[in-house]
Amino acid sequence: MNSEPAVTLTNDRAIQLLREIVERRAPALLSFLHDRGRVQLSAEHREELRGVLAEELIEMGLGRDDEPTPYGQVVESLIDWLGHR
Repeated sequence: MNSEPAVTLTNDRAIQLLREIVERRAPALLSFLHDRGRVQLSAEHREELRGVLAEELIEMGLGRDDEPTPYGQVVESLIDWLGHR
């Protein structure tokens, strides 16, 4: 059992987006995400999820100039959030 405290994302849309991306790209990782934005993650699980989000950013979140689109900025914020837990 994971002894790390749960943390809460306050933006429901960000939570929903995180779930959508994980469901599409790595459904086996959905079990790491719990109801209503509460997530209990080991450092290893956070890194796995960050990798999934990085793939999403590269494939879907960059414009022609390789700068993040508005969608890419949201994905980047999720990557950052997972990195600071």
